[in-house]
Amino acid sequence: MAEETVVADTLQEPAADPVVEPIKEQPTAPPADSDVPPPKVDPAPTSEPVSYKLPEGIPPEIGEFAKSQKFTQAQLDATLQQFGGIMQASEQKRGEALRQLGEAHLKNWGDQAKHRLGLAKRALAQNDPEGKLAKALNESGYGNHPAVLDFLYNLGKGMREGGFLKSAVHRPPGEKSAAQAMYGDKHPSKEN
Repeated sequence: MAEETVVADTLQEPAADPVVEPIKEQPTAPPADSDVPPPKVDPAPTSEPVSYKLPEGIPPEIGEFAKSQKFTQAQLDATLQQFGGIMQASEQKRGEALRQLGEAHLKNWGDQAKHRLGLAKRALAQNDPEGKLAKALNESGYGNHPAVLDFLYNLGKGMREGGFLKSAVHRPPGEKSAAQAMYGDKHPSKEN
């Protein structure tokens, strides 16, 4: 005799019909001769603000958006405050990440880090006498970015005393340099 498989144990019984609650009728207002006052209903805002008070620096398009979404001034203020907090936290995280990148890059420079950083600072000071770029780099945190550090170091390394940069343009053969034109092929210090 063949073995019988029991399929019935694996089947689930159909779910019972869900219990349907009867619809409750909405309470009606008491008759006019009753001593019970009618329930207080907060009126929906019938008019939206024509213009919103926006904090300084917030573009007017935000006010237009708030008007199209029928925000109240309180809703707009709460939204801007929440968004501002999120942006501030994001900026702090970005600044911290850039600072950590810069510290790691200085460690990669090893023993030469102090020297290279000094050259980078001198290059920045020499080429940004008003300090506008330095201010922007400090405020944004990008002064710590490895690419900026490398760029300023290479700029500083290429500077000569007096603030002149090495020429990137090679002279064609036969053309004399300024020193050769003034002193000839022999340098005055080598004449002894």
